[in-house]
Amino acid sequence: MAASHYSGNARALADWQMDAAWLAGLPTLVLGGELDPLITPYLVRAQAVALGSAATVLPGRRHGFPQEDPAAFRALLEGFLDTLPAS
Repeated sequence: MAASHYSGNARALADWQMDAAWLAGLPTLVLGGELDPLITPYLVRAQAVALGSAATVLPGRRHGFPQEDPAAFRALLEGFLDTLPAS
């Protein structure tokens, strides 16, 4: 992200509120990168606990892990989707 975009992004996120109760009972996939300086593995695991879900932290990956390793991201996403009941 360009340095000039950080302040706008920070302002937008400051107003955003997420209540884990909104997702209660919904299947969730919580992913993060081991080397992510923004959403640390601790935060990934804490979010998973709050949602009653499991956390997957990708070793050696950063904030952009879906772009860093699209095959691994796709495999995790497809594996998660395969666990969901058909509608």
